[in-house]
Amino acid sequence: MRAPFLLLLQLLLALLFASNAVAADMPQPIALQGDSIALTGKMYWLQDPSNALTIEDIVAAKSTQFAPLPGELKAGFTRHPIWLRIDILQPSNAVADWMLVFENALLDVVTLYQVSDQGISKPQVTGDDVPRARWPVEVRFPAFHLEIPSGRQTLYIRISGRNSLTSAVSLWRPEPFHSMSRIDAQTYGIYFGMYLILLLFQCVFWLYTKDATDRNYLVYILANLGPVLLTVGLPQHYLEIPGTLSDVALGWTICLGAAVSSPFILTQLGVRTHQPRIAWYVERVAWYSSGVCALLIAMNQYGWGVGSIQLITVALLVFLAIDTLWLSLQGKRPDRLLALAFGIFYLGVGVRFLRNLGLVAPDPLVDNSYQIALLMHLGVVSLGIGTRYRKMTLEKSTAQQEALEATRALNTSLEQRVAERTTALSHEIQRRELLESDLRKSLEMEQQMREEQMIFAAMASHEFRTPLTIIDTTLQQLQNNPNAAPHKTEARFRNAQAAVDRITALMDNYLSLDRLQSVDRSANRRMVNVTQVLQQAAGEWPMQRVKLTMRGLPDRFFCDPDLLLIAIRNLLSNADRHAPGASEIELFAEFLPTTGLCMEVRDRGAGVDPEIVPRLFQKYIRGKDAQHLPGAGLGLYLVERIVQQHGGQIRLEIRPTTGTTFHILLPTPGSPEPPSKPMQNNAKESP
Repeated sequence: MRAPFLLLLQLLLALLFASNAVAADMPQPIALQGDSIALTGKMYWLQDPSNALTIEDIVAAKSTQFAPLPGELKAGFTRHPIWLRIDILQPSNAVADWMLVFENALLDVVTLYQVSDQGISKPQVTGDDVPRARWPVEVRFPAFHLEIPSGRQTLYIRISGRNSLTSAVSLWRPEPFHSMSRIDAQTYGIYFGMYLILLLFQCVFWLYTKDATDRNYLVYILANLGPVLLTVGLPQHYLEIPGTLSDVALGWTICLGAAVSSPFILTQLGVRTHQPRIAWYVERVAWYSSGVCALLIAMNQYGWGVGSIQLITVALLVFLAIDTLWLSLQGKRPDRLLALAFGIFYLGVGVRFLRNLGLVAPDPLVDNSYQIALLMHLGVVSLGIGTRYRKMTLEKSTAQQEALEATRALNTSLEQRVAERTTALSHEIQRRELLESDLRKSLEMEQQMREEQMIFAAMASHEFRTPLTIIDTTLQQLQNNPNAAPHKTEARFRNAQAAVDRITALMDNYLSLDRLQSVDRSANRRMVNVTQVLQQAAGEWPMQRVKLTMRGLPDRFFCDPDLLLIAIRNLLSNADRHAPGASEIELFAEFLPTTGLCMEVRDRGAGVDPEIVPRLFQKYIRGKDAQHLPGAGLGLYLVERIVQQHGGQIRLEIRPTTGTTFHILLPTPGSPEPPSKPMQNNAKESP
C-alpha cells in the first residue's frame, strides 16, 4: 500500500507531465548526425503501473498510450517502471555505430529493445541490479552500444529503480563517448583528490588544535563523503557492490549525514548560541527523522525513506536559512565566510534534492550540483574555520597578555597586601605574645599567691596557736597553784612573756609586710642618725651575743629608720636562731663615700641548706633545720624588700666552716643605685 506522501507526489508528477504533454510538440524522428545528440524533448514516455507490460505490449501501444516527454526524464521516486520510446530516422550514408547513455549511475535495471522492420532485437540489460560482468559497456553509469542501420528504427527502454528515476539521456558516437568517459573519470579523480586533501588537512589541523569545532568539522566532512561516492557510482563500479546493498548504504549515509551535520551547522550559524531551544528542536527533528527514515530503508521502503529524509532536509535547510537571516536582522549575524559557505551548500543540496524528486530537469550542472556545492562549501568552511582560528589565536594571545599583566598587577597588589598583613600579623603576634607572657606571669603569680596563702594558713595556724597554747597553759598553772614557789611562778611569767613576744614579733612581721606592699617606697625616708638605729637593733640582744662594729658612719643618712631597724632585727634574729648558743654574732657597718652604707651580719652556724638557696628570699621559705624553731618564713623576704626599696642589694655568703654572712649595701642618695640581681646569683661559697 502506497503512503499518502508518495501518492501525492505521483499525482503532482502526473499532472506536471500531463500539462507538459499537452503543451509539448510531438517529437520528430531523430536524424543521427554529429558526435552527440541530447534527447531532451525527443522522447516519448509511458508509465507501467501494473509492472506487467512486455515489449510486445509496448510495441502494440506505440501510438495510443505513449505521451511526448517535453524535457529530460524526471519521474522521481516511483515503484512503477518507466518506458521510453525513441524514434530514429537513419540516413543511408550515416554512421551506424552509436552509444545510448543514461547519466544516472543509480538506475537499478535498464533494458534496451531495438525494433525495426525485421522485428525486435535481443534485449540489452544494464543497471545496479545487474552484475558488472553483464554490462554492455564498462562505465560507471548505464550505457548501450547500438548498431543502427539506415531507415526507421525505434528504441524502447524499460527503466526501474529504487532511487529517483531522473536522468539525462543522450546518443554519442563511440570515440567522443570514450573521450568523455575519460574526462569524466579524470574529473572525479581530481574532485575526490581535492576532497582527500581537504580531509587530510582537516585531520592534521584537528590533531594540532585539539579543538572540538575542528573535530566536529572532520566528522562533518566524513559524513558527506559517503553520499557523494555512492551517488556517482564509483564504489559500485570498482568494488562491484550489488544494487540492493549500495542503495541501502546510500540511504543510510544520507540519513546519517543529515543527523551528524545538524549539530555542526547549528553551531556554525550561531543558532545553538543565540537560540538554544530552537537548536534543540532542530537537532532532535534531524536525529529522529533520520532514524525513522533509516528504519524504513531497512524495511525495503526505500522511496519513502530517502524521499522523506530529503524533503525534511530541504525543509530544515530553508528554515535555517530564514532563521539565519532573522538572526542577522537582529544584529547576531554569523561569520560572513561561514554564511557564504552554507548558502552555497544549501543551494547545491536543494537543487540536487529537487532533481531527485523530479521537480528540476537533469543536466550536467544539476546532476553534479551537490558535489560541486559540497566541495566549494567545504573549502570555504575550511577557510572560515582557519580564519576564525587565527582570529581566536590572536584574541587568545591578546587575552593572555592582558591576563598576564593583570596577574602581575594583582600579584604586586597581593604581595603588598600580604606584606602589610604579615606586618600586622607580626605586630598582633607580638602583642599576643606580650599578653600571653603577662597572662603567664599573672597565672604564675596567682599560683604563687595561692601557694603562699596555703603556706600562710598552715604557718599561721601553727605559729599563733603555739604561743597562745603556752600562755593558756601558764595561766592554768598560775590558777591551779596560786601558792607555788616564787621561782616557779617567775619562770611561768617568763614563759608567758616569751610567748607574748613571739606573737608580737609575728604581728610586727605581718604588719611590716603589709606596709611594704601598700606604702610608697619613699613615703617615710628621711635623714636619720644611722648609728642610733644600729645600736638600738644590737641592744635588743645581750652584749655577749651580738657584737656591733661601726666604721666611718655619717651623722645623718637618708633612709627609713623603722624599716631599716626591722631589716637588721630580722637578720640578727635569723642568726640567733641558727648560731650556737655560746657563739658570737657580728654586726658590722661601714660607710664608703663612693659606694654607700655597707652592713654585714655574720654567724657561726651550720650554714644554709643548698636546696633552698635559690628560694631563700621568698615568702614562707624555711630550711629543714628550722622547722622546729619559731618563725613564719617572712624575715629574709622582708629584709630583701626593705633593701630593694632603699635602692640597695643584699648578698649571701656561705662559709661551710665559719657560718653564714649577709651583706647589705644601701647607696648614698644621689649616687647610682646598684643593679638588683637574683638571689641565686648573689649567693656564693667562700673557702
